[in-house]
Amino acid sequence: MKPFRPGVLPTLVVLLLLPGLVALGCWQLSRAEQKRQLLATYAERRSADPVAAARLPLIEDAAYRRVRLYGRFDAQYSLLLDNRMRDGRPGVEVLQPFHDQPSGLWLLVNRGWLPWPDRRTPVSFSTPDQPLSLEAWVYVSPGAAFQLQVDPQGGAWPHLVTALDATQFWSQLQREGFAHELRLEPG
Repeated sequence: MKPFRPGVLPTLVVLLLLPGLVALGCWQLSRAEQKRQLLATYAERRSADPVAAARLPLIEDAAYRRVRLYGRFDAQYSLLLDNRMRDGRPGVEVLQPFHDQPSGLWLLVNRGWLPWPDRRTPVSFSTPDQPLSLEAWVYVSPGAAFQLQVDPQGGAWPHLVTALDATQFWSQLQREGFAHELRLEPG
């Protein structure tokens, strides 16, 4: 059996790369700690009491904050967020403008998922007419979504979209609205 004797060149390469690899490992550990802190912050926000919708524009980082709403849905302008799967079944998420009466703020509320097994048949849903008291939480997308098509500028509602830009949606409707989607609390 021959004893292990690395050459001079492999030894120099390892010695040159070792500090960089150790630095990358330390960076990964610090990123893991940042992620733990972020998740703890979001969990704390999700368990806190809901804030009034009027406070949302004043909050610098609104992600995962619970919000109390009272108002009406605007049934005329609905969005169907396409390519959403649940338990292996295709479907859409229904998003509708919601006018919070105490604050006068327009919010885009995700009302949930609907199955869409046959794309030749439009998805049907109803919108309550009466004022509603709701609790929701602010969903902030982790990054820019890949879009398969440009959001429609005209045509019949509801619009079928593959990604959502709330700011663009509000400007299309010529309304001042909150820049992030809200997702309803269970129940």
